[in-house]
Amino acid sequence: VLELVKAGDFKDIDLMPKQMTRLTDAIAEVRKREAEFNDRHGTGLSEGDIDFDDLRREIGCRLGRIRKCCRS
Repeated sequence: VLELVKAGDFKDIDLMPKQMTRLTDAIAEVRKREAEFNDRHGTGLSEGDIDFDDLRREIGCRLGRIRKCCRS
């Protein structure tokens, strides 16, 4: 739908609220199932383990701020 709007085709614009509702519901369902999975199986990290995904995200954010600062 977004691609159609970007192209100037507004005939299906009334589908946007329905699509947004479906996406929001899907995200909520995924989060619920993820929480249930983690409750059953844990997050895969033991006490004291390093969360490399979190570190990767944190480093990426810091690098993004540095890049933004250096471009100014």
